[in-house]
Amino acid sequence: MYPEPRNNWNEAYNTAKYAVDDCFSALDIKNAKTWLDRMAYVNDQLHQRDEELMHYTGKYKYEMGDYDAAFTAFDKVVKIAGKRYFEDEPSKYLNFYIEKT
Repeated sequence: MYPEPRNNWNEAYNTAKYAVDDCFSALDIKNAKTWLDRMAYVNDQLHQRDEELMHYTGKYKYEMGDYDAAFTAFDKVVKIAGKRYFEDEPSKYLNFYIEKT
């Protein structure tokens, strides 16, 4: 889809991110993990900041029922970037975080 080196394109990261969003919407958690791994791989190639990726990891852990890991991921994000990554997200993630703090 992208010219080589494919993993150096920000669009590859965004494509993976949108696929994760679609998987969460469809409750397709297995494929969400596949795309989340792709986000992480491309993120490492691009040397981007990790807060967004950590937020997505928290969402994935929440959906898998691993609430301790979800809270840990969300807490790391909030300590670095505040609660802005919860904006335009289903309220269940922020509500969960607030209840645990």
